[in-house]
Amino acid sequence: MKIDTSKTILKTNRLILRPFKEDDLNDLFNYAKQEGVGEMAGWPHHEHLKDSAFFLHHYIDDKDTFAIEINNTVVGSISIGDLQFIPKKEDRFKRCVEVGYVLSKDLWGKGLMSEALSEVIKWLFKENDIDIIFSGHFKNNHRSYRVQLKCGFKHYLFQKYRTKRQTIEEEEIMALRREDSFITSDTFKKEMI
Repeated sequence: MKIDTSKTILKTNRLILRPFKEDDLNDLFNYAKQEGVGEMAGWPHHEHLKDSAFFLHHYIDDKDTFAIEINNTVVGSISIGDLQFIPKKEDRFKRCVEVGYVLSKDLWGKGLMSEALSEVIKWLFKENDIDIIFSGHFKNNHRSYRVQLKCGFKHYLFQKYRTKRQTIEEEEIMALRREDSFITSDTFKKEMI
């Protein structure tokens, strides 16, 4: 299911989530070159600016990724895409998306990703009529697992996942169903651009 993020800005107490733009390249490279950031998401950290340029153009062209901005600097992203697994039989005809996210390593442990993901969850349920949001994490990625738990996700299934680094990882898929979401719409803020 295709979700278009290109005309939406979401705001939290500390963050702005917005579409990527061309002049975000250096910011993207600054967090994507940090060893361990990409590896936790299944891709190698960026060694050259051209690696980040490839991702940036993908984000802009596909219109499926929010840049996470703090103090006028992009420090991470949340992508919304098609499922990377086959859902259980009872969920195959529901409106489902899968979210993935990364954040600059120096900002880990400050609650920023939970804050950003919570806002995206509200937007997906309220404005896009999604039934289930899925998100995965590798077995050794305890930080991502905690973000998912904080946002209300529950275990859905385990799978083997081939990464862009050509490794096979044990991945746990977590699910958040609309009816189980603790996120309320009264705090929802959306600005169209």
